[in-house]
Amino acid sequence: MPLNFTRDAWIRQLESIGPNYGVEPDKFNNFSPTFKLSSWRVGVEHRRHFTSVVIGWIGPPAQIPKHPPRWKECQRSDRNKGWLFRVQSSPEQLQQLLCELRDSIAPKPAFVDQFSAISPVSSNKKVVTVRERDPAVRDRVLKRAEGRCEWCGEVGFETVAGAVYLETHHVIPLAEDGPDNEMNVLALCPKDHRRAHHARDREELMRQLQKKLSEKFPGLFGF
Repeated sequence: MPLNFTRDAWIRQLESIGPNYGVEPDKFNNFSPTFKLSSWRVGVEHRRHFTSVVIGWIGPPAQIPKHPPRWKECQRSDRNKGWLFRVQSSPEQLQQLLCELRDSIAPKPAFVDQFSAISPVSSNKKVVTVRERDPAVRDRVLKRAEGRCEWCGEVGFETVAGAVYLETHHVIPLAEDGPDNEMNVLALCPKDHRRAHHARDREELMRQLQKKLSEKFPGLFGF
């Protein structure tokens, strides 16, 4: 395949889907196309038959984000030129690359729960109906807790993304017509959350959790 044809394929893809991701053209007319996405700069490697790219960071050095595992560090000679990573890619894989570039610089939540921290996975398990939970409610409760279990005070663990993990719990269950608002939700450590659902004394614990919420919202639950 002629090299100029592959270069043109890259440029066509960049011009087609790049604007949707905030791509800025950068010397598209050169032999090897380069472009910018926010503080990332990407160059297509013609010496590798346009099947890989090199990636550099043009933002503040202290703010370089965490990169995906498949990005390999460049050799010292390339790093001296400002290229930090080398990634296998092609015009057909441009969308994946742009997603990785965009997601790496997207703001990360400081606090997450069991619904936001775990990615969906394929499963053969039985599907059950779960009442939808308002993510804004969960977010407000997590921020209110500031990373500490609102029952025992234990600090949540840090996830691989750097967020603090707790689990949001409806004190009056949604299945029992409990309201989906922050006056009925506590952020609990995983141990206390499991206890609230499965312990022999869970009914007594529910009353204690209601009292805990009444400390935040006086008069709630009659306390």
